[in-house]
Amino acid sequence: MAAIRLRMIAVLVTLFVATPLAAAPPPGRADVTLTVDGQAIRLVHAYARVELNMDSFEELAVLLTDRPLPAELLDRGVPLHEILANAGLAHGLHFSLTGEGRPEGWNVVHPLLNTGCVLCSDWDAEAIRTAAAVRGRVFTQTPQQTDGRTWSFAGEFHAAVEPGWEAAAEAAATPAQRAIRKGLRADGLPFTPDWFFTSALMSADNVVRYLDAGMPPDTPNPSTGDTLLLETLGGDLSVGQRAAVKELLRRGADPNRLSRQSGGTALARVHCCADVAAALLDAGARLDAPSGQAGRTAGQALMNAAIVLSKTEVVRLLVARGYPVAAERDRLLKDAVGRPEVEQILREAVGAGGSRPPAAARPSRPPAEAAPAPASVRPMPSRAEAVAALEARDLPLTQDALWTALMADDAETARLLLAAGVSPNEPRAHDDTTPLQFVAFRQYGAKAAVQTALIRDLIACGADVNRPDSNDAPPILHAAQFCEAAAVRALLAAGARTGVKAKGGATPMMMAVIFNRADNVAALLEGGYDVKPELDMLRGIAASYPDILKMIEAAAKK
Repeated sequence: MAAIRLRMIAVLVTLFVATPLAAAPPPGRADVTLTVDGQAIRLVHAYARVELNMDSFEELAVLLTDRPLPAELLDRGVPLHEILANAGLAHGLHFSLTGEGRPEGWNVVHPLLNTGCVLCSDWDAEAIRTAAAVRGRVFTQTPQQTDGRTWSFAGEFHAAVEPGWEAAAEAAATPAQRAIRKGLRADGLPFTPDWFFTSALMSADNVVRYLDAGMPPDTPNPSTGDTLLLETLGGDLSVGQRAAVKELLRRGADPNRLSRQSGGTALARVHCCADVAAALLDAGARLDAPSGQAGRTAGQALMNAAIVLSKTEVVRLLVARGYPVAAERDRLLKDAVGRPEVEQILREAVGAGGSRPPAAARPSRPPAEAAPAPASVRPMPSRAEAVAALEARDLPLTQDALWTALMADDAETARLLLAAGVSPNEPRAHDDTTPLQFVAFRQYGAKAAVQTALIRDLIACGADVNRPDSNDAPPILHAAQFCEAAAVRALLAAGARTGVKAKGGATPMMMAVIFNRADNVAALLEGGYDVKPELDMLRGIAASYPDILKMIEAAAKK
C-alpha cells in the first residue's frame, strides 16, 4: 500500500555483514584441529571479514572449515554464522571478536553436535583495526561434552581480513560511479545496501541510479537476505516496478536465486504479469526451480495462478516456453473448468480430445465480473464444505492462495479459503500488510461490491478491524476513502474505532471529506463519529462540498 511504499526503512540493522563488492573473502591459511570423540579433524580453510554491528560497531568474524566454500555462499548478505549450515559442512567453526578484540563466542557445526564455549585468545585490538591480516591462537579451556560426545578445539591461523563495506565499495568504483554516488548522497541517499532497498520503495528510477553507481543487482536486503528482484515480485507491480525488474535482469540479477523468506524463486512470485514472467524466462528462470510451495515447482505455481486468474497470456507464455502440459494434462484441465479460453489453450497444447473431468468435479463458477450477493444472504460455508470445494479445484489451503485470490478480486475463492481456516490476519512478509488492510486500501472502482463482500467475509472470519498499518492507519481510515458505505458500516459494526489518526494526522472523516465521499461521511456519523475535535479542519476541507458541510455542521450541534 502507498503508506508502506512511502515508509522509510531504518538504515541500520542489528547485524549487517560488510564485505567487498567484487570478490568473496579469499581463503587464508589455518593450522587448526577440532577433536570430536578422539577423532582429529584438521580445519585448513580460514575466512575473515569485518562485520558492522549496531552495538559494537566493527568486529572481526572468523570462519574455519575443513574444505573450501563455494563463492556464492560467501555472499555479503549472509552472516558467517549462517554459512556453515547453508554449506552443509561436516566440520566447521565460526566466532567473532568485539571491537576490543575479545571473543564473543562461537559455534561448532558437526553431525549430531551443535554447541559452543568461551574462547581464550591473545588478540590485539589495535592489530585488528589496522593490520591487513590477523594471526591468532584459540583453544578451549577443557574438553567439552554434549549428548555423550566430547570435543575440543585448538590451533593457530592466519586469515585475510576484509575491509569495511564503504571503503571497499569506494575503492572499487570508477570515476563515473563515484560521480553518481555523489549525486545520490546529495539527494540524501547513501550508497549502501539498506538505502538501495529504501530508495527503491521511493522510486523505480532510483534502482537504475544505484545500479549505474555500481550496486550489484543481487545485493541482498540486510534485514531479510532477499534480493530486490525477489522482494519487488512479492506483490502488485506498478509500471515503474516492472521496468525496475527488467532492468535488474538486464544487469545480471539471478532469476533462480531462492528467497530466504519463501524458499522459492522469482518465477513463483510474478503474480501473473506476463511481461515480467517473459523477462524472467528470457533471463534463464527455470520452470522446475523450487516455488516455496510443497510439491510444486516455480512453473507449476505460476501456471496454477494463471489458470485460477484466467491469465491467458501467461498460460500461452508457459506453453510456448516448454511447460510440460501433456504430463500434467488431467490436473490442468481440472483447474481450467469454467475458464473456456484457458481450457482451449491447454487442449490445443496436447491435442484435441481426451477425458474431461466429471461433472461432479467441476464446481460452478460465477462470471468474474459478477458481484457477490450481499453478506446477509451469503452465510459462510462450513470448514468441511470449504475444504471439499478447494480440494475439488485442486487449490492449496495456503496463505499465498488467499493473496492470489485477493489480488485477482476473486471473492468466491477468498471466501472458501477463509472458511477453510486460512488466517485473515497473517501479513505479507515483504510489507506487513494484512488482508483486511490490503482490501480496504485498494481501489476497486466498478467492483466496489466485491470489495465490500471481501471485507464482510474477512470480518466474519476474525479479521482485526483495528490493526494499524506501518503508517498507523487502521482499515477504517482507508475504507472511508476507497470503500462503499456498506463496507464502512460493516467495519463500524465490528468494532472499528473512529478516534484514530495516521502518522500524518489524517482521520477517517478527513479522508471521507477530502475525497467527497458523502455516503461515507453519513456512515461515519451514523456510527457515532465525533466531529467536534477536528471541526475547524473539516469545515475548511468541506467548503467545496455543501452537502457534506451541512452534515458536519448538523453533527457538531448535537
